[in-house]
Amino acid sequence: MPKNVQASLAKWQRGMQSAAESVKEGVKNVSESPGTAANANVEKYRRNVMAAIDNGTLEAGNNSYTVQEWRDAMLKKGVSNMATGAAQLRPSKQRAITEQLQIANEVSEAVKGMATDTFDAAMAKAKEAARMMMERSKRGRRG
Repeated sequence: MPKNVQASLAKWQRGMQSAAESVKEGVKNVSESPGTAANANVEKYRRNVMAAIDNGTLEAGNNSYTVQEWRDAMLKKGVSNMATGAAQLRPSKQRAITEQLQIANEVSEAVKGMATDTFDAAMAKAKEAARMMMERSKRGRRG
C-alpha cells in the first residue's frame, strides 16, 4: 500500500488531467480506423474471451463489486456521462431517426391499400409491413 494514499491519488489525478493533450495528439495520429484494427484481431479477442470464461476471470470480475458500489458509480458518474454522450450523439441520432421515420412512412404508404377486413388480411398487412421495414432497415437506406 502506498505510504500516502491521498498524495498518490492526487498525483494520479494530475497525471490524468495533464494527459488530455497527449491523448488528443495520439488520436490525431491514428491512420487506421479502430474498428478495422479490431476486426483484424477478432480471433484473438474470441480466444481471450473464451479463456476468461474458462478460467473464471470473467465471473471474478463480475463479482468484484457490490450492488451498492455499482449503484454509487452509476449515480455519481454514469448518469452524468449519459447526458454528455446524448448531447454529443444528437446529430447522428437525428439522422438515424429521420431515416427510420422516412422508411416507416414509405412502408405505411406502400401497404396503405392492403385489405384489413378480416383477421388474416390484417395479419398479412402487418407481416408485409414488418418485412418491408426489416428489409429496408437492414440495407441502411430506403428503396
